[in-house]
Amino acid sequence: MITATFSAGLHVQLASLSPQSELTDAATAARWRIVACLLAAILIFGGLVYLLGVSIVRTLGQLAQAADEIARVRFGERVKVSGGDEFAQVAGAFNRMAEQLEQRLIELEKERQRTHKVTRVFGKALTVTHDVERLLHVIVETIVEATGAYGGYVEGRKGELARAGDPTVDAQRLELPLTVAGEFFGRIILNGPGFDDEQNATASSLAGQATVALENAQLHRLVEWQALIDPLTGLANRRSLEESLAEEVARAQRLGGNLCLVLADLDRFKAINDKYGHPTGDRALHAFGQTVREVVREIDSAGRWGGEEFLLILPGTDVAGGVVVAERVQESLASRKIEAVNGEEVHMTASFGVAALSDAGTLESLVAAADDALYWAKRQGRDRVATAARIAR
Repeated sequence: MITATFSAGLHVQLASLSPQSELTDAATAARWRIVACLLAAILIFGGLVYLLGVSIVRTLGQLAQAADEIARVRFGERVKVSGGDEFAQVAGAFNRMAEQLEQRLIELEKERQRTHKVTRVFGKALTVTHDVERLLHVIVETIVEATGAYGGYVEGRKGELARAGDPTVDAQRLELPLTVAGEFFGRIILNGPGFDDEQNATASSLAGQATVALENAQLHRLVEWQALIDPLTGLANRRSLEESLAEEVARAQRLGGNLCLVLADLDRFKAINDKYGHPTGDRALHAFGQTVREVVREIDSAGRWGGEEFLLILPGTDVAGGVVVAERVQESLASRKIEAVNGEEVHMTASFGVAALSDAGTLESLVAAADDALYWAKRQGRDRVATAARIAR
């Protein structure tokens, strides 16, 4: 080894002599130490990269597995979150998304079950009643419940028919027409926070079912009316009269009130048919029905007993009151003009038999007493009023 030149102008250098082998060995050892350090650094770096790669692959695998579970509509799977790096943030965001989806699915299932229940109850309600008023209340209540509206009401030609909730809230409005048998029945008006496509479809479907139920109710009412009403006169038929009579007799016997029957028969009705034809006879029956309807009270029952016979049931009325009613019908009939098919005016009279429950203790004997009084009036010359009490003396 040679040192640097001394200062102060002296050109003197010192030299140290060492064996060449020792220098070579030292250099070689230094190189090997450097190589070992480099290899160790490379191994450490590679290990770190491997571990990081394993962590990334594991996290991606968990994300992929969780995504597959969500694709199968299984929202319970979660990704394990560790650390605070970007992958941990992605995993956290994925877990939050899965939780929100799971909660939304639970809400949708509850909503589906509620809608299914409402629809089932609605359908059942529509099939068990033919009462139009009750149907309207069921319809509007169900549609309000199914759509989540604040309230609603059914509006007909004459105003509001039924309501549910609070339809006066200032909110979005939805109108559903009700068309029954091709005829506009009314409309359902809903007020709510908003109606999406699904709610609109649900409301329209329920309104469609409602129109079918309303049509069935109207048909049922028509059939029921036809079963209890005489089509020619518009008064009650025999079946309806028998039901009313049984009810009134039972009520009078239970409460001790009065009950009077008036049995009327058109005089010489067969002669009218023979002379003018059956169409004129039908006109005569219709005219007598109108006459009776104008005289009786709302609490009374009047109808066609059979053929040209008519029965008036007068609750709370004694024999004297029954005679007054019969005479009013008789007077009104005398002033009514009936025109035959050929244009000729037809004069028509009637005979009346009056009996009260006090004259006969049972329903059968009451009808028999009125019938006896009627035929007594017939035998006495027709166009008159006879009472069971009078013929019994």
